[in-house]
Amino acid sequence: MRFGEHGAVPIAMGFYAVGMAVIALVPDETVVGLAAALGGVGWICVIASNNIAAQTLLPAWVRARGIAAYQMLFFGSLAVGGALWGKVAEWAGITATVLIASGLLVLATVAVTRLRQQRIEPPPLS
Repeated sequence: MRFGEHGAVPIAMGFYAVGMAVIALVPDETVVGLAAALGGVGWICVIASNNIAAQTLLPAWVRARGIAAYQMLFFGSLAVGGALWGKVAEWAGITATVLIASGLLVLATVAVTRLRQQRIEPPPLS
């Protein structure tokens, strides 16, 4: 099955969102383990797609620096986001926080899908 350029990203984001929601709502360890595996597959697909995009879009002369900056921003965002979600969890509780994060990821997935559909392709070179 072919998804086109980065077409698997919204699907992988959906897997991650579903995995988080199941982990928050279902007490059965087997189901939680399967949901964690599903979410992990989604997470790895998104990271791999973003890394591939960074490597293929950057010109060779700046590729190493660009990927270093991308990685620094990506992992720095994870650290800051983790701290912020920790504060949300103190206020709302862990289950509610994971459900909020899952819901926001679903909204982001819908937004990404709509933006891709509205993207105007440049005219072909003649």
